[in-house]
Amino acid sequence: MRWFLCTAGRGISVKDWAGVRRLPMPIDEKYGKDVQFFTMHDLLHDLARLIMGDELLDATTKCNYIRGRNHRYAFLSDCSKPLSSFVTYPDKIRALCFLGGGETVHYPAGFSTAKYLKVLDLQECSLEKLPPSIGQLKLLRYLNAQGIKDRVIPGCVTKLSKLIFLSLRGSCELLALPESIGKMEGLMYLDLSGCSKIRKLPRSFGKLESLIHLDLSFCYRINGIPEALCSLTKLQYLNLSQKWDVEEKINLQGLSEVFRKLIELRYLNVSGCTELISTDLDELFGNISTLSNLEHLDLSRNYELENIPDSICSLRKLHTLDLTRCQNLCRLPGNMGHMENLKFLIVNMCISLDRSTLPINKSLIPLPNFVVHASEGEQSCNLILLKDVNPPNLEISRLENVTSVEEARRIELRGKTSMVDLTLDWTSGTKGFVEDMELLGELKPPNISYGLGYKDITV
Repeated sequence: MRWFLCTAGRGISVKDWAGVRRLPMPIDEKYGKDVQFFTMHDLLHDLARLIMGDELLDATTKCNYIRGRNHRYAFLSDCSKPLSSFVTYPDKIRALCFLGGGETVHYPAGFSTAKYLKVLDLQECSLEKLPPSIGQLKLLRYLNAQGIKDRVIPGCVTKLSKLIFLSLRGSCELLALPESIGKMEGLMYLDLSGCSKIRKLPRSFGKLESLIHLDLSFCYRINGIPEALCSLTKLQYLNLSQKWDVEEKINLQGLSEVFRKLIELRYLNVSGCTELISTDLDELFGNISTLSNLEHLDLSRNYELENIPDSICSLRKLHTLDLTRCQNLCRLPGNMGHMENLKFLIVNMCISLDRSTLPINKSLIPLPNFVVHASEGEQSCNLILLKDVNPPNLEISRLENVTSVEEARRIELRGKTSMVDLTLDWTSGTKGFVEDMELLGELKPPNISYGLGYKDITV
């Protein structure tokens, strides 16, 4: 379960947020100073709920539903019913999460009377539209309204002056944003991923100068992105990823020059942005290389990318470089091995890549192909580098170089729940430090449904 806390500097106490346990994590933990996300052990979660006592209402199951007067945090299953049918004093509710049953709700009525509401999570409601009454929630800080089926959202949403988080992810029928969206000057997180019918950003979009997280992935038709980004200089997370096989391509002309202004960027995703990559590569990477705080760069699925200029090596803080499915990529910069903070280099399905150009760096983890070797100056191997890695695909080769069972145990392979494809490889005809089957016992994979392989195991 994931909990969401906001620092006191934003005027919200820990207790105000503690009742909301299913909020999505909009950005990586390191990409925001004002917001923290963390996973809580079930026992600790139960203890927190016990401490809150009757302040928390869970009406999603009949056995948990007890109507009371002091509820401040609520989980409800039906947003079409008035809040007064669940609680005695609706205006005491501070956080509200609807866990819908899957049926489309045409006109939600379950929150309009909660005038002091700060958190509203509607992502499981399957809403037809947002009601105009949502503009009455003047203290609202968090609004998760994913998958809205209407073509417009009410302009009154822009009157929510306290809002810092807004998600409209997956609202694929949405045609436009309110022209007055620039009035939401405190907005820090905006997720429009999958809003594929929006054709233009409002002129006032550039006034959202507090934004630190912006997700425009799979918004194929949007125009005006470079112009809108010019003034968003506080951005730390920017996702512009696209599908390579769609007919309409996002217009990113002029974006390369804009990168120089986004000096706070930590995460940049331009996966599948072929229109951007097909421009002057030296100019593009020259501008990207000015992002001195950049830690994660995703260039995956850019099939026209044949080489990467040396200028990328000036990104001293770069931690992850994803080149997945860059099928025409031939070589990597020769001085990439000097990028001391580069830990994850993902070259999955780079079929044209000259592997001799892969950088040699003792702290670098090339993924998904990880080769086990002895650690320099130590009586151990480099397997421990996989401890904090959770990729979808992983091939571990030369397992005969593992020096102890404990080394395999420490990477906690079973806990890597994102994994769907795993290959474990021992070099044929070699004798390892640890018996193959003993080592295999400590490399138990997660419960993956396909793609598990073993090579050259001695029984």
